Amino acid sequence: IFYKVEVNNAPKLGKERGVLFVGNHSSWFDTLLLTYAMNHRVWFVTGDFILDVPIMRDIVQHLCILPMRRKHGKEGMELAINKLKEKRPVCIFPEGEITPTGEMLRFRNGVSIIQKASNAPIIPFYIAGALETWSIVQPKWKLFTKMSITFGEPFYPKDAKDNEVSQEIQEHVIQLK
Repeated sequence: IFYKVEVNNAPKLGKERGVLFVGNHSSWFDTLLLTYAMNHRVWFVTGDFILDVPIMRDIVQHLCILPMRRKHGKEGMELAINKLKEKRPVCIFPEGEITPTGEMLRFRNGVSIIQKASNAPIIPFYIAGALETWSIVQPKWKLFTKMSITFGEPFYPKDAKDNEVSQEIQEHVIQLK
């Protein structure tokens, strides 16, 4: 009602849904946009700090959350790996934080570790317009904006060092821009 949301190339997942959705992180709406674009539940790897923000805690309680603590990230990665091995779709925003400028931050190596351990295919996505709607740049909700989410084709990254795999995954996301 309040936003125009365009979904491009939404994946249609069958019974084998153990895929890793990977994309840019530009706003507080990103999780909701991905949930809206999908026709089934997705597990989200997120920092546990989100549970400290009252309005976000209320929203995310209705979503499938895999909390990742900054000093105990291995536990969060294990949760994501297990969900993928159970054939559940998982989403991670490998920048690790919402971009403060609108420019995509470097993807962290956790995405590579999760992908290698689970052998899950990657489905890249790119979100546009959300930065201007509700983010660090736009701290108050802005109504009647246009947002879009574009999905790429599933792929398996090359077998390489974690930083090279993370960079390859990020390049797939950038191509969707």
